[in-house]
Amino acid sequence: MDPDARSFLQAVALADAPPWETLTPSEARARFDELTDLFLPETEVASVEAIRSEQGTSMRVYRPLNGGPKPLAGIVYVHGGGWVLGNVNTHDTLCRELAHHAGAVVVSVDYRLAPEHPFPTPLEDCQDALEHVSKEAQALGVDPQRMALAGDSAGGNLCAALSLKVRDEGGPAIAAQALLYPVIDARGATPSYEAFAQDHGLTRESMRWFWQCYLGEAEGDHPLASPLRAANLAGLPSTLVLTAGYDVLRDEGEAFADALEAANTPVTRLAYPDQIHGFIHFSGVIKQGRVALQETARWLAGELAR
Repeated sequence: MDPDARSFLQAVALADAPPWETLTPSEARARFDELTDLFLPETEVASVEAIRSEQGTSMRVYRPLNGGPKPLAGIVYVHGGGWVLGNVNTHDTLCRELAHHAGAVVVSVDYRLAPEHPFPTPLEDCQDALEHVSKEAQALGVDPQRMALAGDSAGGNLCAALSLKVRDEGGPAIAAQALLYPVIDARGATPSYEAFAQDHGLTRESMRWFWQCYLGEAEGDHPLASPLRAANLAGLPSTLVLTAGYDVLRDEGEAFADALEAANTPVTRLAYPDQIHGFIHFSGVIKQGRVALQETARWLAGELAR
């Protein structure tokens, strides 16, 4: 295991904080919001703007200093946090870094959270945001033919599901998607779920709680909740799947990459075998996280330059 990741886990153990699943959603959110010292350092961008769609979905727009002539490529970013935690503030420094290194306009979606707003509401908010960015592309300085999705963990799940939904409903064109250690399947029955069930950051029991909060009355085998269950994965955008070696979600991410390849969808795999779940988000203390985010940004920039 990466020494930074090991030190991070040791600090978590010493803090003896209660597991996510033992807290109320509001308590869990307050605790997550206090972790800013662990996040990326702030990267300078040209501007940051709050916008809202006609349907009421809030977003935050980041324009890079080094973007070049307009219109720029656009990246709709969907934050992680088990569909229960996180917001545009917790992922602010990540989106700044992504905008800078991709040379793109990043639009961070402040979707409504579970369990108050279970499946499919968060997904519908992300679809609304994507459609708003496409519709208002000229005003936002975005090229609507060069738009991508990106998200971490539960955000990766929402991106994968949104790609399926847009493909089937004829929505805005998505040129690429970057899925960072994504949640892909509600079953949680893989070897990595067993091997890293405890003491590796994200636990099996926490993931079960997140899924319960997100699904509400829905079934976990719905393909827009568990994209790995989709009958047809053809016709999806070029996809980056990033995985961490010491992560309960590792195997389902790799299985999704396998399934995409079998459906002839272009796939790039980016594996960090020495890392834990969330290492990019915790780049303030895990240095390799920033390297991984920059590599993701370069991949997105390359795909969006095609």
